[in-house]
Amino acid sequence: MRVMAHRSTTLEAYADIVLSIATLCNKERLENPKSYKGLHIWYLYRQAFYGFAEFIDWKTACRASERALEKYREEDPSGDIRTQKWSDQPRFDNGRQKGKFHLEHVYTGDMFRGAIETLPEKERTPQNITRLIQDNYCVAWILKKENALLPRSNRGKTLEDAINIYSRHGIRLL
Repeated sequence: MRVMAHRSTTLEAYADIVLSIATLCNKERLENPKSYKGLHIWYLYRQAFYGFAEFIDWKTACRASERALEKYREEDPSGDIRTQKWSDQPRFDNGRQKGKFHLEHVYTGDMFRGAIETLPEKERTPQNITRLIQDNYCVAWILKKENALLPRSNRGKTLEDAINIYSRHGIRLL
């Protein structure tokens, strides 16, 4: 996957920030296992995953289910929903609550955080986090009824694992 530059911040610089937050969260998890998820730093860590979208090449990281693409083309026969971003949804769908489509992280934030936790401490570097994102970050436009079939976040460890989960639930990603 090609990395997109965002302003003056690079993917690696952003990964370094996320890694700092991850390190603090890990320390809190070890010292306060029952309460760390109530801390604001945990919230920041969870939200930081979504920021990686600003550094990826949308053309390679965004997929669509076969059914979502077909449904989208009913309204726009030559269109491709994979070119649409989350902020574009109100222009082609009946709102996020009542609409037909859902932009889902195929490789979830829980998977990302789990991957960081399993890295040996010496390997928790901005370069390795960057590689993890480049190899796995993926979103997909799917139908809301397809989203209801999927496990919320437990989709394995890699993008390939997650795609296999989609497939097992009858969702073919293109």
